[in-house]
Amino acid sequence: MNEQRSRRAALLANLKALLPYLVAGAIFIAIGVAEPQFMLNWSPGIALLLIVAWVIPALWKRWRRR
Repeated sequence: MNEQRSRRAALLANLKALLPYLVAGAIFIAIGVAEPQFMLNWSPGIALLLIVAWVIPALWKRWRRR
């Protein structure tokens, strides 16, 4: 029973770590469909990935600590 709980907790932790990247990918694709020129330039994609996968979670953790 404890082994099953630890597996479930590990899976949940992995999904939480993957979630920002999935969100960034979905936003990138949505913007690319709406504005195809966005997909041709790599720098906005890198900026979007950094903002969604790194900056927003860091700010969220900082805000929750207060």
